[in-house]
Amino acid sequence: MKTTHGAEMNQRPWSGELASFQRAFIARVTESLDGAERVWVGPIDGCADCPTRDADGELLDEGRFSWSSCDTCGSEFGGSRYAVHVWVSGMSGSGGSWEHLDVCTDCLCYLANGTLPDTDAESGLTVREIESVLLEAERLGADRGHAAATWAYDGNTPEEWYRITLQGIEDGDPAVYDSMSPAGLSGEWSGDPTDRDLARELGLEWSDTRNAHILDEAATRYLEAESEAFWSHIESVCRRALDDDGRAPTHMRVYE
Repeated sequence: MKTTHGAEMNQRPWSGELASFQRAFIARVTESLDGAERVWVGPIDGCADCPTRDADGELLDEGRFSWSSCDTCGSEFGGSRYAVHVWVSGMSGSGGSWEHLDVCTDCLCYLANGTLPDTDAESGLTVREIESVLLEAERLGADRGHAAATWAYDGNTPEEWYRITLQGIEDGDPAVYDSMSPAGLSGEWSGDPTDRDLARELGLEWSDTRNAHILDEAATRYLEAESEAFWSHIESVCRRALDDDGRAPTHMRVYE
């Protein structure tokens, strides 16, 4: 698909990892333009759906307020709508025609310049704010995973436990992984955190559906960090207890 606005579209100005709402935005726009061979950003002379001409006879290239949903990303928020046209070939690839679309400001900027929206339309949070929330979720998960791991052993834990646990971690033995785990967010036991607790700690309203997709990603980041910290600590403790070579330290070995 080629995008033009009197010239070829510029290279995408963004790089690196995108926020989930930005990836979803790209996916929606891409799906809506599936089958289009070219995209023209702006009005086209002769299009009945385009704005009228100004006093000098030039096609108006300004947005018009509308409550109608955006034809590309599907946003249902009222706002300015701009004319965009897609070229769709006729049957068997012969001929074709320009089809008029009314798009929101975010889609206009994306189609014209490759610029992605910086603010999530649902939650109202910026990319930087969302990343801050997700990093805090990871920090909380890692702290609690590490803390939970310290309860798995004590000064009376036998050498065999360290050996079996370490071997199970190295082999990916489900029996070992099922034998212990951090609390997660199930709230199964009194005092265990829940999704609602995590939302409160992150400063987001759990019952507000506009935050749901961010809280889902935050919970995923939290659980991954918690599990990684938990098992990393368990493995480290086992290796220290067995002198890093799978053998118990001299003071723990039993001689025949």
